[in-house]
Amino acid sequence: MGKSAIIECMKAYFGIMNRADNFVVFFAKSEDHIRIGSDVLVKMTDGIWVAKVIDFPIDHEYIEGAPTFHGNIQGEDQKIINQNYETETEYKEKVMNYFEEGQAPIKIYELEINFNRTRLNIYYQKKGFVDFAKAESDLEDMLKTHISFITDFYSVSCIKMRFTQEYALASTKQRFDKDDRIVVLKDDGLWTGKFLRNNCKKDGTDNFKPDIKILGPIDATIDRILRKIEKDENEAFAVCRKFADSDKLQMNLLRAEYNLSEKKVFFYYTSEGRVDFRNLVKNLAGNLRKRIEMKQIGIRDELKTFPTLGICGQVTCCSRYISKFEPIVLRMAKIQNMDINTEKITGLCNRLLCCLKYEYVNYLEFVEKLNTLPKKFKYQGDDGKSETFEIIGFNPLKGTVLVRNEENFRQSLDFGKLKESIRPNMIVDNSRPVEVGEEMSESLDDKAGEA
Repeated sequence: MGKSAIIECMKAYFGIMNRADNFVVFFAKSEDHIRIGSDVLVKMTDGIWVAKVIDFPIDHEYIEGAPTFHGNIQGEDQKIINQNYETETEYKEKVMNYFEEGQAPIKIYELEINFNRTRLNIYYQKKGFVDFAKAESDLEDMLKTHISFITDFYSVSCIKMRFTQEYALASTKQRFDKDDRIVVLKDDGLWTGKFLRNNCKKDGTDNFKPDIKILGPIDATIDRILRKIEKDENEAFAVCRKFADSDKLQMNLLRAEYNLSEKKVFFYYTSEGRVDFRNLVKNLAGNLRKRIEMKQIGIRDELKTFPTLGICGQVTCCSRYISKFEPIVLRMAKIQNMDINTEKITGLCNRLLCCLKYEYVNYLEFVEKLNTLPKKFKYQGDDGKSETFEIIGFNPLKGTVLVRNEENFRQSLDFGKLKESIRPNMIVDNSRPVEVGEEMSESLDDKAGEA
């Protein structure tokens, strides 16, 4: 059988290594009977390992150098696996004795040997300097097998999903660098995302999904599968747009997205009203032969999924780190003494800027202190005369208050010194200098409404 014939009769499967929890893509002949959820033997570059089948994609050709199916676990295979468990117990005792005798600052958690006993993984946690090169050489001579030291590690990590830019909490046993592309297991299948950081706290992250699990990095095999998926997504998008136009649906189609197994396609769209896409879904299912799900997202989410530069010259905050949109109202701009001009205080989504909320609390706290002062009062000016001054502005960063007299002469005064100098007999108008009601002003137009 030629090479092309072998490629045509191979099929890709997704699995998880039983002990290490690492993600693996392996290929099997089309006549091999492999079931989802079953344990199988997978031949990799460092030997044969046991993996659990979790899913299988559709129409992926064999990729040169990728792991291959070695067989279902039969009775004799299970005996070898059981013997390997006993060997691991024996090896663990020897490894622990080796480090204890050398007084190495290391704790051994678990050992894992592959099916054909050519490699031994040692999971550890170190508490100081360890000469792993010497330990590896000594243990290989002792145990007569190749040794790999793997840090025993667990953390709750922050990730960002591929298209939606949604943030999520995920558990992981592996170390990654910022922006590493990874495979993630969710309730609805396998997806890809971008790693952000470890040790994420759950405080203030109620919108995160802690049931997501990181399976491993995206390697050359998965990267090639993703390139095919992106091509299929573009084709699905074109098909959906054609059917939506023929049905004259009032919707803005944004993106088609597959998960790794390509069994279901998600279509993201925005619309000002409700869309009856029952006929659209029927046509898409018949044409694509996939399960279809339509997802409507808001105008802010639309911008979030397509990172671009904001009016400040930086990448928009929503596509960088904002995980949940909070209400933004016009009073936030007014309290911060901003020019109420819709072109200056609205973003690319035609809604009020998210950054109006960043310093709002600081301004609000200063306004609360400022409102302990009277609006108008008698004060001795620079010329030594006592004049009536009115509070017309403030700067919370400098802690100053802007006042003016009846001749429109303006000056900045330190809040603390001003508060100490005003006496009851100096008060002219005891009303609050700044109003901070629920709504300081109605919206200028639809652009300057509540987010």
